[in-house]
Amino acid sequence: MCYGCNEILMHREIYICTYCLHHLERVPISENAFPELLRRFNGKLKIKNASALLFYEDGSIAKQLIHHLKYKNQQEIGIFLAEMVYERSTNHRLFNTVDEIVSIPLHPKKQKERGYNQLDFFVRNFQNYSTFPITEKDLKRIFTVNHN
Repeated sequence: MCYGCNEILMHREIYICTYCLHHLERVPISENAFPELLRRFNGKLKIKNASALLFYEDGSIAKQLIHHLKYKNQQEIGIFLAEMVYERSTNHRLFNTVDEIVSIPLHPKKQKERGYNQLDFFVRNFQNYSTFPITEKDLKRIFTVNHN
């Protein structure tokens, strides 16, 4: 079954059907940066560069993929997304400036509920295609409570 539309996959289709693959909303990139992401984060975060593969919006195929990865234990989607990220970014000049891959820790409650961190699975699969080291030791998740 296609993780994007739940239709039966045809011969040689893996994870998602050709229709869904064609209709994934990819974040546009340019030679120097990812301007759409920089525009969206402008004034919200202090960032030097930003990169993303897909837009994540209500009703999107990307949202379906992430939902299956996070909540339906379909970890093979991490392989699919890692392949897509690598294929798309390997020739981009910003790719050559990466020092390491960072896996963001989950809240301990979420980790216990799911049994795995979906980002961890993606990062480990991405490393199969790259030589970047993975960093986890320097990160600590800090939880704040908003008292509005």
